[in-house]
Amino acid sequence: MYETINEVYKLLLPIYEKNRMFEQLSTAHYDLHKDFNSVHQVMASGKRLLGTYFRVAFFGSQFKTLNGAEFVYKEKPATPLSEVSNRFEAFYSAKFGAESVKLIHDSGAVDVAKLNQHMVRMT
Repeated sequence: MYETINEVYKLLLPIYEKNRMFEQLSTAHYDLHKDFNSVHQVMASGKRLLGTYFRVAFFGSQFKTLNGAEFVYKEKPATPLSEVSNRFEAFYSAKFGAESVKLIHDSGAVDVAKLNQHMVRMT
């Protein structure tokens, strides 16, 4: 997150200046110079890749306290949904058995009343 470095150094630079820490000031300004150049190059290229986010909700009595809970998972940039789905399916199939796991590939609301509560479902 190149953009945050300036905010961090806004806190550090006055401390370095007050304590006359010239070596740290030099390093800080050099780091700022490098990072601002990097931000400029990435922004100009249009190839800035931030993390990929996925909403995951757990349904099923096997999840105990997580039953019905939703989470947002951050993955590395450009991670496809199929990769995340396969990883979750493999993990929970190994844990609960393949016949007990079903992924719901719909981002809409889930009607819990229609779900078989003896199966593990992740949306």
